[in-house]
Amino acid sequence: MPKRGYRRAIIRLIQDDSGVPGFLFIRGKSRKATQLLMEHLKRRGSFTRNDMGQFARDLQQGFIEEGFTYDYSSFYTRVLNRLLDCGLLEFNNRHYRPVWQPVSKRGPGGHNFYNLCFRICEQWNKYFFET
Repeated sequence: MPKRGYRRAIIRLIQDDSGVPGFLFIRGKSRKATQLLMEHLKRRGSFTRNDMGQFARDLQQGFIEEGFTYDYSSFYTRVLNRLLDCGLLEFNNRHYRPVWQPVSKRGPGGHNFYNLCFRICEQWNKYFFET
């Protein structure tokens, strides 16, 4: 049986409405870097490897948003790799693209891991693939 703290954390995440960065990251800077990446991906549709590297360098130097910097290597190891590992982004034919997540219209009930995954995929699809 899971501990109470774990169950409370899942309930809090399910009820949180901060979107995909809020579900995937605890730290504020990682959330902000993910949100900025999502905004640029939505605007452009995809990034080449060079574009992603340039985005990470600009993020490190503070060119993306005034007053916000995020380390280049931390961006790759924390943000980009987590999105790739979760299957939310794909790297195919030298491009990073958001992946449509197959979810049913009605999600699982309860406060559990399946509901959390459903919410992440639902928010991702809503952000990138609905107008």
